[in-house]
Amino acid sequence: MRGLLFAFVLLTVSFAAETCVAAPCVHMPSLNPISNPVLVGALILISVAFVALSYAVSTALQNPSAIAWSKDQLREVIVGVVIVVIVYGAAATANSLISGMTGEPSAVALGSDSLNPMLSDLNMVYGKVAQAYFAVAVQQGASLGYVVGSFGYGTYQENRQPLAGVSPLFIALNNAASQLTVQILSLKLVQVFLEYVSTAVPEFFLPLGMIFRVFPFTKKLGNTLIALSLGALFMLPASLFVVKEMYGLAKDAMPNLAKARDMSFDERISPWMKSATIAAVRAFCENTALRLPTELGEWFWSPVIATIMATSCTVGYLACWLADFNTFLYSIWPLMMLIIQDTASILVSTVAGDTTGIANGTYSATVAPIIGILLPAVSEINTFSIVAIVVIAAFTFAGTKAISTALGGEYVLYGISRLV
Repeated sequence: MRGLLFAFVLLTVSFAAETCVAAPCVHMPSLNPISNPVLVGALILISVAFVALSYAVSTALQNPSAIAWSKDQLREVIVGVVIVVIVYGAAATANSLISGMTGEPSAVALGSDSLNPMLSDLNMVYGKVAQAYFAVAVQQGASLGYVVGSFGYGTYQENRQPLAGVSPLFIALNNAASQLTVQILSLKLVQVFLEYVSTAVPEFFLPLGMIFRVFPFTKKLGNTLIALSLGALFMLPASLFVVKEMYGLAKDAMPNLAKARDMSFDERISPWMKSATIAAVRAFCENTALRLPTELGEWFWSPVIATIMATSCTVGYLACWLADFNTFLYSIWPLMMLIIQDTASILVSTVAGDTTGIANGTYSATVAPIIGILLPAVSEINTFSIVAIVVIAAFTFAGTKAISTALGGEYVLYGISRLV
């Protein structure tokens, strides 16, 4: 039974396709009495002919019960035709009113668009969660190590990673993204279902219910199918419109959602690169022109300097050159390097204060907003999304059940009751 139902739904999905992708294309015939009046008229004539034949046979057999049954069925056929006219007229009138009041072409289109504000906010929050995840990943993994010299007699080395403790945020952000994904997917599936409903129901399911309604042995099934079709065409979109209005009112009670919209995360830059001191040291180390004199080394500069200094020597030039070479190589050069290293050490030592400030600033700019704004915003919109799904299901089911009862169809609606 489930397999037959699944195959039946797959066949009706062909109505949702506007064009044929590849030949051969198989489409089920439209049962809409407006677009295919000959087929529907023929089926109604068959029903009338069956009732007339049963009346003729019962009259010939002089069976009062059969005659009464035939008259009752003829009356039901007439009532069924009247219901067909009323339902299609009411549906066309309702869609015309909706189009005039809202600009939407039908109730189904209005219902689908009613989900867009909530989906827009869900996608916005999901994007903020993704940005926050990468920002925390970059800043949590950033570390800095530096060495401070003490005039050639000692050194102090330190490695810092002050944001290493924020790793539990990954779990919270991952859970938030998973929750938002479920809600976005659920609402998107409702919109996809409405696309199917907008074509398959008026072209097949509703006319099929009308046809079942006018046949003697399928009246109850027809009434139920009519109720389900009207529920999909009008009760479901109405529930979505109600949810949209509820969401507009509920947003006033979601202060963190509005704040999350203005949040931004720079997930590409390590927090240490924002320090002016570190930026200066980095610029010096990456400047080739400034590094070149020291990178050439003492064995390059010693003969150059000795050649210049020996020109003013009054004794032997070679003896002066050797003396100046040794003096620069073993005395002047080490002293110059010591001065450069200690000066750089004094400059780098200020990083100790910068790292603390950067850690506090990074926490205030990234971690604190995630904990205080973004995650509460996820909870706010996720909670309302769950409530929205419950309201949609309950509203649609109650309305469809009421229509089915009024038309004389199934009262319990077993399958839908179990689904809800």
